[in-house]
Amino acid sequence: MAEYSRYMYSKLSKDEYIAYKNNVGVSNFFDVGLVTFRFDYQFYFGDKVAHRINPSVMLNLQKIKWGKIDRIAFYPAFSLLFGSEQITETLPYARMLIGITYRVRNGLPLYYDVTNTQFGVLNYSFTAPVAITINRWTLIVSYTYNIPKALPGETINLIDTGYLSASIARRIKF
Repeated sequence: MAEYSRYMYSKLSKDEYIAYKNNVGVSNFFDVGLVTFRFDYQFYFGDKVAHRINPSVMLNLQKIKWGKIDRIAFYPAFSLLFGSEQITETLPYARMLIGITYRVRNGLPLYYDVTNTQFGVLNYSFTAPVAITINRWTLIVSYTYNIPKALPGETINLIDTGYLSASIARRIKF
């Protein structure tokens, strides 16, 4: 499966900046018994470029015709998100007092920027969805726990997060 996405934002404040405006990607799934393997690749572009690679492994457990329930499925998953990012570090020209004093007295800059592209693990995630189908209606309830990771050189504080989601769908016969 292939895709293209264009991101459009409204009401961004002057302090908000989104570097990626587009992405193209491909996804592939294959099943081996009860296990599904998934591999996604995304290329983001706009003012900057980045790559995202997302391998996942899922277990597909289901019970068909259980009382009034047509199907109940539990398909836990584990995913890794690898990616690249351009990281800018601000470094001092001088580290000793004499060098700093010289630069200040001569009106020279104290710092310079170095931009490097880093690649590594961006996130680990665990997902535990349950789907219940009755007639043509399906209720899906899922819990996802994310463990984000900073790339080398990134100066951001990240915290683990979890969230619960739910959806209801109805299959239409044609």
